[in-house]
Amino acid sequence: MEQENNNSSFIQTISIFDIFSLLLSKCLWILLAGIIAATGIGLYTKLAIEPTYESYITMSVFNRTLTDNNNVSSSEVTASEKLATTYTVILKSNTVLSAVIDDLKKDPKYADLDISLKDLKNYTNITTVNNTQILKITVTTTDPVLSADIANTFARVSPEIMEVTFPVGGVKNLDGGEVKNVPVAPSLSKNCIVGFLLGALLLSAVYIIRMLLDTTIHEAEDMEKITKLPLLGTIPTMSISEDTKDFSWKLAEPINISPEKN
Repeated sequence: MEQENNNSSFIQTISIFDIFSLLLSKCLWILLAGIIAATGIGLYTKLAIEPTYESYITMSVFNRTLTDNNNVSSSEVTASEKLATTYTVILKSNTVLSAVIDDLKKDPKYADLDISLKDLKNYTNITTVNNTQILKITVTTTDPVLSADIANTFARVSPEIMEVTFPVGGVKNLDGGEVKNVPVAPSLSKNCIVGFLLGALLLSAVYIIRMLLDTTIHEAEDMEKITKLPLLGTIPTMSISEDTKDFSWKLAEPINISPEKN
């Protein structure tokens, strides 16, 4: 029991400096682990993950009360901003999404396009710009041309539907969707950095855990930590060469302190 407590106290005396020294001595292996992980994730990102492209349109929401009145109050402007929030909900409705799909399939190149309402919802992100009267519809797919065409279909179809559904206001198209051939995801550099950090941290954690669980006495000072007694000296081992009869000295093998079995 006493020896078991000594082992426990020995583990607890490991300091931050000890851990830092350990990691510093293993820095080359840690860097190598990070490089291997970064290379693996980079290859996976490049070869296995399909890039995605986005395109967006913007629309301005107006309140019909404001267009008929030259005196615009702050409360009316606030009402228009709230109207923009209402229109984001309408744009996400199945009525608008179905109309977008039907209009998109009128194009011969999309006549056989297999796209559902759920797919279109996943492709589309509708927000207000900085809580203003400006709506932004962003479409993200694996085809840059398809992303732009879907965004422009929203601009073509949704104004009429929104005015019929909620006639208090309306929308005007500002910017049309453009074909952007630069993918927005995945980010190769970002994934490689994450992979490097994960690889380095994982191997560092392995080294630290092994250090915390290690009860082997590696140095004379370790014995002092366990016994709380001053060290008077070490007992060397001696071997004699048969040819030269020279004496060579070496320290005794490390002693492994482990709990006694009952």
